[in-house]
Amino acid sequence: LNEALEAGVAGDQLIEKLLATAPWDSGDPKRGKAVFEARSCGSCHHLDGGGQRVGPDLKGAARRLGRRSLLTEIILPDRLVAKRYYLTEHILKGGEVVQGRSVYSARNALVTITRQGLYRRLDPAAIVESRTRALSLMPAGLLSGLEPRAVADLVTYLEKF
Repeated sequence: LNEALEAGVAGDQLIEKLLATAPWDSGDPKRGKAVFEARSCGSCHHLDGGGQRVGPDLKGAARRLGRRSLLTEIILPDRLVAKRYYLTEHILKGGEVVQGRSVYSARNALVTITRQGLYRRLDPAAIVESRTRALSLMPAGLLSGLEPRAVADLVTYLEKF
């Protein structure tokens, strides 16, 4: 995948290339679990009784979406983001920027869950500006450095659930 990324292959082209070249028939869920763990997918996603709930629960996602859409969600995470997962950026009086997904809001407190899966309580009086954007908390490039076989392994692992 590195060559494709270095060559500036657009996300859609990379998806097509993976669909055509990854060894889907020999994907191994055990190796896929190792990819899932090495790429820290569980730091945001819940699956098989573990992980965080920053992003969507992945149970059934591979079956619901199919390979093309699943790869699109991973490679182009900002393409289609459900409103409840929009990125909110809070700029605090001291200049600190807190990015996350808002999970609770009241007059005296705002709670956001960060990319790291940490809940952060913010005092609304300390917030200078808040911006909510149709962007995913999931960073792009999570498949960088993986061979097509490893992508097939990861997808095969996700298809188990």
